[in-house]
Amino acid sequence: MSIEMKIDKWFGNDHSAERKTAVRNVIGVMLADGKIDPRERTFLKAVCKRVGITEQELADLMGNLGSSEFVAAKDDRERMLQLCDMVFMMLADGKIDKSELVFCMAAACRLGFHPKVVEGLIAKIVKDINQGHLRKNVTKDVADFLRG
Repeated sequence: MSIEMKIDKWFGNDHSAERKTAVRNVIGVMLADGKIDPRERTFLKAVCKRVGITEQELADLMGNLGSSEFVAAKDDRERMLQLCDMVFMMLADGKIDKSELVFCMAAACRLGFHPKVVEGLIAKIVKDINQGHLRKNVTKDVADFLRG
């Protein structure tokens, strides 16, 4: 464990379980269709970098996918980023498999998004990504969508 992680843990700022949940969700989408595309691997590495997961931690997660608890993000912005990451992963190989969509919808509900809006929310994110919107704009659109 790095000194930074030890310090965060010491001061109660350890978000490692939350970060690992974010990566596990993206891995779950990647594995849902039974195939791993090189573009999906590339995106997974980018997500790990964003949330501060090392290659060793990723290897540990890949080897123990079902053994850790689910810890949802504590703030709305991070929940939206995680959902956007999962949707981007669904699109990474150029097609959305039904099993990927089912996994993504279930994970969105676990993140705290209301089940009645999840399908429309994911459709909105897919549309924005396909239209080439930047990530920061997609998350803003998600926030606007949720406000009604």
